[in-house]
Amino acid sequence: RLGLFGCELCVINAHLPAGHSHADERNADHAEVLRGLRTSFAAARHGPFCGPLEHDLCVWLGDLNYRLELPNDEVRARISKGNWKSLHQFDQLLMAQASCQAFVGFQEGELSFQPTYKYDAGTNRYDTSEKQRVPSWCDRVLWSGSDAASVALEAYLSCQAVLVSDHKPVAALLSWSPRAPVSPEPPARSRMESIGSVSDSPSMPNEATSVGELIDFDDLISDQRDVAFSMPANAPLRASTAA
Repeated sequence: RLGLFGCELCVINAHLPAGHSHADERNADHAEVLRGLRTSFAAARHGPFCGPLEHDLCVWLGDLNYRLELPNDEVRARISKGNWKSLHQFDQLLMAQASCQAFVGFQEGELSFQPTYKYDAGTNRYDTSEKQRVPSWCDRVLWSGSDAASVALEAYLSCQAVLVSDHKPVAALLSWSPRAPVSPEPPARSRMESIGSVSDSPSMPNEATSVGELIDFDDLISDQRDVAFSMPANAPLRASTAA
């Protein structure tokens, strides 16, 4: 978590339990992560800080491992026809949100790319192993928070050309115009690298060939709570995140 131009930003990267039939465990871990962070933030040095969902913006990304509740052959047949939208109703994460079991109040872009798991590593071929796992959208980027209405999603895509894993990386480009006033730039004390970048770069293309083409790894200047950037006043914050 960090203070950013007078706003409170929380980024959660989590790997939830695997297994097609373990949706309840994923839901339970989602709740446990929120409880744990709320306790940690309340007792943090230089705190207390508000809970994750009370931040102005909370971005949650990672291998969330939610699967599709549909037979393997049917899922693969629909994917081969490019009929991904018809699979949305069978997505465990969307179902958990609809039934208020997990990620309540979180927003996500439309899943307009094919499921990102599970591939034979080094290929664009879905799992041919003995387990024959059902293709699913395991890798996700969602956001919530008290100022989530000020966030515009400019791109949400997967990187099909990345072949080093049995997952395809997913990236989202979020543009955030915070409603909180911009605080004065604090003095620089330390430096850190961040996967998220704040820039005035143009929107992402619809297709990308590598994670490096998706994400700018810019230096962020931090004084533990606040991050200082050189940018025009009232300019929207643009952040690339990847799962």
